[in-house]
Amino acid sequence: MTAQNDRDELSAILRAHALYTLHRGGERGDVTSRDLSGRNLRGLPLIELRAPRAIFDGCNLAKADFTRADLFDASFNEADCRLATFYHADVRGTRFHRAMLAGANFEGADLRAGTYIAAGRTSSRTDMSRADMENAKFPSAKMDHADLSASNLNWADLTGAHMHSVDLTDADLRGANLAEAKLYGAVLSGANLKGANLHGASLSHADIRGVDLDGVDLSHCVLLEARKDADTVKPKGKIAALLQQHRLWLASGGREGEPARFAGLDLRELDLSDHDFSAAELAGANLQGAKLKGCRLANCDLSETRLSGANLADADLRGVRLVGAKLDGADLCRADLSALVLRDGHGKATGRELPSDLSGADFTGASLTEAKMQKAIVAGANFAQATLIRADLRGCDLQSANFAGSLLDEALR
Repeated sequence: MTAQNDRDELSAILRAHALYTLHRGGERGDVTSRDLSGRNLRGLPLIELRAPRAIFDGCNLAKADFTRADLFDASFNEADCRLATFYHADVRGTRFHRAMLAGANFEGADLRAGTYIAAGRTSSRTDMSRADMENAKFPSAKMDHADLSASNLNWADLTGAHMHSVDLTDADLRGANLAEAKLYGAVLSGANLKGANLHGASLSHADIRGVDLDGVDLSHCVLLEARKDADTVKPKGKIAALLQQHRLWLASGGREGEPARFAGLDLRELDLSDHDFSAAELAGANLQGAKLKGCRLANCDLSETRLSGANLADADLRGVRLVGAKLDGADLCRADLSALVLRDGHGKATGRELPSDLSGADFTGASLTEAKMQKAIVAGANFAQATLIRADLRGCDLQSANFAGSLLDEALR
């Protein structure tokens, strides 16, 4: 088919669809996987259009009506969608990077992540990064895991929106209405919330570090285990003394000091980054919201430990026991939970491995992007709504765990 014939066919499909929407004959349009980039579709009635994986990049779609349209995994990068309507549309996994969406209506739309595998390609979460969404409407929209980083959401209406683990890093939310929004595990680091309304919103386990909350309406807002700048403190007193003795014990090869015994202790919100906890007793400790970035926890027993909202990014967790541990909302990006290669007294590999045991652990809403989890035991573990993009899950029995609503884009299985 020549390029001209293709354009003519697409035009005919859209004309017939316009008649369909007006109940004047025609037929419902289907532009699945078609390239419409750069077209002027301003103001067109595209209600209920079938357009999964269609490309609308750079289109003029101002005031177009996509009510209840199927836009799964479509692309609207840098498109002009000002005052366009996406009411109750399926826009899962769709890309709106740098799109103009000022005044657009996404009420009730589904903007959650969508997974589609075809010709070796896997779609990912909805991308609205750097988009201009000033005065856009998202009441009751489903936006879990969407990327809205560095976007303009001035005066946007996000009332009651479902925004579990949404990325709002450096977003401009001045004057935005987030009343009753569900922001569990959302990342708002560096966002501008001046004059925003968060009345009744849920920010449990959200990352609000670097956010100025002065003048923000937080009445009836749930901030359980939210990560804030002022929450993290350095260890002192008994905890500091235990850490000092543990460091001395490790440095002296056991001749001085003693291994730390933190079992059952309250270590919430402490900054323990880059510490070596080799052979420390941590089972049952409360480490909620603690900073454990880059820590060495290989072969440690963390059974029944509370690690909700903790930062374990880049941590060495090879051969760890996390049986029954609570890690909901925790950051385990790039953490190593693979099997630990056992070595003899001379440092030579014995040919045996100790797999990490995550049995019954709760990773709800946790971030495990690029985590190494080869051969981990995951029986009864809960990864609901967790992000496992590019995680290495080879050798894991995935059927024995719950991955409902999780993101597994490009994960190795």
